[in-house]
Amino acid sequence: GVLQLPAKRCAKGCGHLRYQARCIRELADRQARRRAAGRYAGFLGDPALGPPDAVVGRWRAGPGPRPEDLLAAVQQAEQDPAAHRIKSGPTITVTRARLWDEDVIIKRYDLPSGWSRWKYWKRPSRARRAWAAGQLLIQSGLPTPEPLGYVEVRRGHLPVTSYAVARFAAGAESGFRWARRSYRNLDAPGRDAVRREV
Repeated sequence: GVLQLPAKRCAKGCGHLRYQARCIRELADRQARRRAAGRYAGFLGDPALGPPDAVVGRWRAGPGPRPEDLLAAVQQAEQDPAAHRIKSGPTITVTRARLWDEDVIIKRYDLPSGWSRWKYWKRPSRARRAWAAGQLLIQSGLPTPEPLGYVEVRRGHLPVTSYAVARFAAGAESGFRWARRSYRNLDAPGRDAVRREV
């Protein structure tokens, strides 16, 4: 619709116009978030539509390898002796490896133990959410490592293990390293500017 604003200034100065401008920005932000949420949901798909015990995956656009073949290739690349383990935690492992002659980053997500695992009941895996977020960032024109694919292993309706694969961004610096080197040396206005930009 069309939003009609009064042209006159209020008697107390331009505060009225500043308030209207802020309202317009907030409305535009809400509409942009709604559109982005719709695109994200399209990339994500509906995990409830698939079979309960299955390997589900996707590789780039168009027809790709079968999810079972993708899973085997990703697991082999992750376990290759030449692969470099970047991070290893209780539920997330990040590895730089070669997959089909490409330099990639493989993020493996394992379900947490205990009651917290049940929040993933009939929900997309973290790898699938990473894939959808990467696709949305690229479509929005924001720089991000190119997401190449994802694969998830579902047992029952739980994604017990999932892998997100992205092209390795040569020369990129991790946010953690940048923060340790630069962010802590900024003054308060500089930190605020960085937070706003992010």
